[in-house]
Amino acid sequence: MRKILVSLTFCIVSCLITSDLLADDRTGERSILDGVYFDRGSSVLKKSDLPFLQPVLNEMKSDPSLRITIESHVDASGDPESDLKLTHNRAQTISNWLIAQGLDDSRVHPMGFGSSQSVDINGGGTEKNTRIEIVKTRQGVPIANFPAIRYQFEPVVDGIEVQHEYIIRNTGTAELLIKEVKTG
Repeated sequence: MRKILVSLTFCIVSCLITSDLLADDRTGERSILDGVYFDRGSSVLKKSDLPFLQPVLNEMKSDPSLRITIESHVDASGDPESDLKLTHNRAQTISNWLIAQGLDDSRVHPMGFGSSQSVDINGGGTEKNTRIEIVKTRQGVPIANFPAIRYQFEPVVDGIEVQHEYIIRNTGTAELLIKEVKTG
């Protein structure tokens, strides 16, 4: 009878998460993106705008659960149809820049509102009404937490099956469904 030493190292190679299991925080933290000012009638970002977009990018990269909606608005001084198109293009421009910096496009949603959501109707309000707002939501993500990824067993007789229960704890905010476990 020959005894062998059995050790096991494993990792999750894939994790299946279905969209109905993801929990959204729909409260949406809203803020005005200061420092990004498009020229009148333009949707082209200027070099001077980039330092104000960088904090948004950094926060998105550091928090994979973060999703944003980029809302672009203008005052009511122009043609409503043209303004709607302009605001959509501005939001899309910012979205494209973030995606070009490595963000997944599913995390960035551009929306143009034209002048339909004015905040300062009586005072003219060009500065207040022409704005970019960032609305943040967080999406639940599962996090698989392993107390150990390597187990070593007492020597067993060659050919005998060894079984061990593994505890995989989900420390995330959405359900974790493991599709496949690879051992080796």
